[in-house]
Amino acid sequence: MTTKHSLDFETEGREESLLANLSFKFPLRKYQTEILELVDDKLKNGEREIHIVAPPGAGKTIIGLQLIANYKHPSLILTPNTTIQSQWGQKLDLFVPDDQLVGYQNLIGTHEDKPLKPITVMTYQVLSTPGKEQEYLTKLAHKGWVDELVKGRGLSIGEAELRIIEILQNNPKAHQKEISRHVSRLRKKLSEIMDLNDVLHPNAMQLLQALRRQKFKLVLFDECHHLTDYWAAIMKHLIAYLDAPLVIGLTGTPPEKKSQSQEGRYISLVGDIDYQVPTQALVKEGGLAPFQDLAYFVEPTAAEFKFLEEQHNEFHRLLETLVGLEYLGEKPDRTFQSGEALISDQENKETRQSAEPIQFDQENKNITPCLPPLTAHIIESTALIERECGFNKFIKDSPALATAYLRALWKFKQPGPRKIELSDEFMQSPVLDDWMLLIDDFAAHKLKLASDSTSHALLEEIKLALRKLGYGITEQGLRKQASPVDRVLAFSEGKARAVCEILALEYRVLDDKLRACVVTDFEKMSATAVKNLEGVLSEESGGAIAVMRTLLKSPISLYVNPCLVTGSLLLIDNRVAEQFAEAAQQYLRENGHKFEIKLVERNGGFSSIEASSGAWESRLYVALATSLFERGITKCLIGTRGLFGEGWDSQGLNTLIDLTTTTSPVSVKQLRGRSIRIQNNGPFGKRKVANNWDVICIAPSLEKGLNDYQRFVRKHEGFFGICDDGQIECGVGHVHPSFSELTAHEVFASYDLFNNEMMERALVRDAIYDHWKVGEPYQNRLIPCLEVSKMRKLALTPPHLKHNQKYKEHASAMRGALNGVYIEHFTLASVVSLALLFFSGGTALLSLIPPVVAAYFARKKADSLRGRFFQEVCRLEASPELLNQEQLDLDQLNTEKNLALSPAKHDAIVDSKINKQINSQFNSQTQSQTQRQTQGLRDMARAVLSALELTRQLPPGIADSSLKVSVRKDGSYRIFLDDVEPRFSKIFNQSMKELLSPISNQPYLIPKYEYPAFTNEKEAQLFFKRYLRGQAEARAAGYHAVPKLLARSQNGRDAFQDCWNKYVSPGFIVATETKPELLNKYFGIGPSLAQRLLWE
Repeated sequence: MTTKHSLDFETEGREESLLANLSFKFPLRKYQTEILELVDDKLKNGEREIHIVAPPGAGKTIIGLQLIANYKHPSLILTPNTTIQSQWGQKLDLFVPDDQLVGYQNLIGTHEDKPLKPITVMTYQVLSTPGKEQEYLTKLAHKGWVDELVKGRGLSIGEAELRIIEILQNNPKAHQKEISRHVSRLRKKLSEIMDLNDVLHPNAMQLLQALRRQKFKLVLFDECHHLTDYWAAIMKHLIAYLDAPLVIGLTGTPPEKKSQSQEGRYISLVGDIDYQVPTQALVKEGGLAPFQDLAYFVEPTAAEFKFLEEQHNEFHRLLETLVGLEYLGEKPDRTFQSGEALISDQENKETRQSAEPIQFDQENKNITPCLPPLTAHIIESTALIERECGFNKFIKDSPALATAYLRALWKFKQPGPRKIELSDEFMQSPVLDDWMLLIDDFAAHKLKLASDSTSHALLEEIKLALRKLGYGITEQGLRKQASPVDRVLAFSEGKARAVCEILALEYRVLDDKLRACVVTDFEKMSATAVKNLEGVLSEESGGAIAVMRTLLKSPISLYVNPCLVTGSLLLIDNRVAEQFAEAAQQYLRENGHKFEIKLVERNGGFSSIEASSGAWESRLYVALATSLFERGITKCLIGTRGLFGEGWDSQGLNTLIDLTTTTSPVSVKQLRGRSIRIQNNGPFGKRKVANNWDVICIAPSLEKGLNDYQRFVRKHEGFFGICDDGQIECGVGHVHPSFSELTAHEVFASYDLFNNEMMERALVRDAIYDHWKVGEPYQNRLIPCLEVSKMRKLALTPPHLKHNQKYKEHASAMRGALNGVYIEHFTLASVVSLALLFFSGGTALLSLIPPVVAAYFARKKADSLRGRFFQEVCRLEASPELLNQEQLDLDQLNTEKNLALSPAKHDAIVDSKINKQINSQFNSQTQSQTQRQTQGLRDMARAVLSALELTRQLPPGIADSSLKVSVRKDGSYRIFLDDVEPRFSKIFNQSMKELLSPISNQPYLIPKYEYPAFTNEKEAQLFFKRYLRGQAEARAAGYHAVPKLLARSQNGRDAFQDCWNKYVSPGFIVATETKPELLNKYFGIGPSLAQRLLWE
């Protein structure tokens, strides 16, 4: 049932009256009902702009049509492309009674209908047809090009004009491309520089008038995230023409990373977001299919790697010229290996003391001219900076460049600037980005200002070498840009082969239920894109056709029969070409098309499907291919992002392989939204799980060999996915805990391990479904968490803290409890013995029985109590698997007991089982450090939480169960505070981060005392005996910084110390001002700099 909202709109004519009978045939989802109620409430409050965000597959089209049905008024729908435009007509069938479909054919139409239909669907482009605007913008573009040449190349206006004329005569295509680039920039500002009435095409103006006459009072902007520039200005104009209609903005991906003016245009059109339901929430509710993101790594081919290596070696040869082998720590006869440090940091430390500082000429303050140019520039500039402004100010104003300077000085074994403390951050060799900053500084302030031709030639050589690695020297500073290295990694031939391996793996599990889609950037590259890459990449490299050719050569093609769909081609595997063509002809007839299609065999094992009809366009054959794909005639579609991105819909799709290079948040979310649509009547039912694959080409031995990986990281910024510990995380860490923007090259040395792990995960779709906990209650909010890796192994936390006792008290209490068992039993035995002695007339033999029995049972009870104390002190807790085994053993014991076994035999079995359980339990726990680490982190988190509550930084009464500590597959630990407001979770997260951070210059520290760790049962038993006797001594294993919120006041420090003593360790807070030796002792303990950065 659908809700009928009371909004009185007059309807005119028979066609408009049809709107009153529209009704969705199926129950609406909960969030869809909430949206409709929200719209009703906003209208009652007089609001006319409603902005709804729901992910692809959430049913936004259904929401839009239900709004039209509820408000019963002629409506205008605008979409970004014809594919989405056609979907509105298809979905309308779900609102029309089956016996009235004919009468409703006149209800919906396009801008070509005259008169316009009550529901008119058109694209944004129809209203955006340019008129005089193009001529105006072309003139502005020409002027902008001239200005750019004058400023960028230093030409006069006349020289710039002559250059443009020469390009127009000799290379018209390049001229048009450059003009188009400037026009595109200007069009974004069109609404700011010109009245749209003066620039729109006459046909667009006539259409605006027709829309106004039709009295459309409801306007729906589908995929409204496109409305940030030119289209936004046109739509604003439309709204003004229609006399303030109700505006509904629908999108799955609101625009991100836009300029202030773009955001302003967007918000002025559709308003702030009124309702947003994230993808992960709909998955949890069962509205979308669960999914997992996977990564598959490949290496460049031999030819590709040779090219990449040469690009790097060219830069290193340049660096040797600029810096000098002696200052790089290289011997002249040594061949440099790309990616290898030019000198190890350890070797540099050992030789620093023997290096002699370079001497300055005191008269002119210049370096001896024999120094290599960049080396001389770095040392001279350092002295100049110190004299003019001081290096501390330089660090504050230009931290990245200052860091590069200090690392270079350390590399050259030269003394650093005065009053600068060289921390781990500076005491390391410059990385590639550091050298780039230094070279850019040298080029901008030395070479470009020089008057000699030698400097100019060197500048051009530097620009060329840097450009090959993706860096450009501009007047605005160093800029990253596209490079041959980046292109080779992005479009490596190895990616197409990886597609074959992924499909073979997926087919092994899914068999004929596999429905896969491979998405690329293009059909094939332009000739100019591979102009300088002959022998490395071809025009087809990285494109859809290359994937098709490679796949057809693989054995898996026999089972998936790939089909390629682009804006100009429909290709099908020859083995199913006849079947495909026959089914395609039937599809065309069923959809009212009478023309014939033909098969044309091509080289490479595939045929193209063609037709001479004007109706044979991409919108038609994409829908045709999708229909046959869902039927299983082909199980793998290959196509471009332009077709299979926004708007394409296939509920059967369960495997997506992304070969695109886009990192736009909107494009990434739209593409991944294709695979997560629910198919209730499909082979998986509601337990469908989608695998979304990224294929990444890496060359870990080269400095820029992770460019493609960094692109993969940017793709997942802002994208949520399921993790190995069942948490939903934003960013690339949900793909694998080892992945981040700072992942070191060494991590990928054995990338096969990552591939194997990803392949294992791909096979267990049911486990991923269970990870999502579909249908279970959840809280839709974003909370921060802390991830800790490379952590010092925690030993045994003092167990007496659990009892709020001091060590001696705890040990004494345990000894007293054990002795009490014997005292209790022997006291009772003495009383019984005396009674027997009295009543037996003095028979001593009978009176000895109670002490013997008491000794037996006292020993049994004492051993049991001692075992419990042992587990408690040594922090041994049974794992679930062990508890299950223990229950089986006990069941077996009960069964054996019922078989009339003798008491002695039964006791022997019991002893054997108990000993087996203890040994199994001990071995299970001592073989893994994980449980102790987890418990240690939980104790520290509990101390921080309690202290924050005591000081009222957090609300009181937060349950211990809200503290979450989980272990990732790479051995790192995730810590966060759940079930509280995000701002409180953020406070806790920051405090834990400060507690666990390496010691540097924090004002207050607290020690953590631990007992030595043990590795086997014998060591544990010996430790327990010492502990029980009161002879075990805890040692200070390290110091932790007191969190800033608690360190800033005496009350906060006292509260933290009390909580630390209660949950973690005895000890007193120490002020480092009074004990600076602690900083000297513990500074640098823990992760290295690279690990700290990764940790952060």
